[in-house]
Amino acid sequence: PDERKLLLARGLRLFGISNHFEPLWRKSYLLTFAEDSFVTTDERFNRELPWSSLTATWQRGSALRTDFARRQALLEIDVLVALALGLTLQELITLYRVQFPVMRGYERQDLFDAHGRRLPTTTRKDPGAKELRDALKARYPDLDFRAAALGHTGAPITVTWPIDNGRGHVIRAFHPPFTPVDREEDYRVAYAAFSRRLEIGAGRPTEPTVDPLSGRTQDITR
Repeated sequence: PDERKLLLARGLRLFGISNHFEPLWRKSYLLTFAEDSFVTTDERFNRELPWSSLTATWQRGSALRTDFARRQALLEIDVLVALALGLTLQELITLYRVQFPVMRGYERQDLFDAHGRRLPTTTRKDPGAKELRDALKARYPDLDFRAAALGHTGAPITVTWPIDNGRGHVIRAFHPPFTPVDREEDYRVAYAAFSRRLEIGAGRPTEPTVDPLSGRTQDITR
């Protein structure tokens, strides 16, 4: 496969969320979709339709549905675009650090449950964040939100919050364990995996890069 086929597969699985995209899916589908896969394994990906089950006929599972899988597709797109543009891993990570500080801050706080659902946080001002924080505080009064979530085991935490000016309510259950993510490490894994798939790893320079904020030379390959 080349970058274009891998990008197309991930793009279609991200935005082809309803049957309105069926004509586009049918027109764009390639046999290589069913031979594709994420660059890493995780039990939470099992909640999605396997890549090997993708066909030219759109189905609900054609689209990635869980927060965890959609995040993985997005970061893999970042890496594929970087490879297509000839960027080194160091350059990609530097771009992420310098140009996307808000997203970087969000990701440092993000936690995902065992079903691939991202926990709502006050950092992102998510609906339900206050209710989840209060539920954890009731169980672990001496811990902050992150410590309480990371330490929680056992039964799911179910929270409810109002929508539509109180005319309706959303009920969500979050299943432990709750785990953090590391986008820079995920970039490293994806960059190495796609370099092998595309047989371009040997041509990528690995010299240290310069941090544009401090001017210091840094090696971020490890």
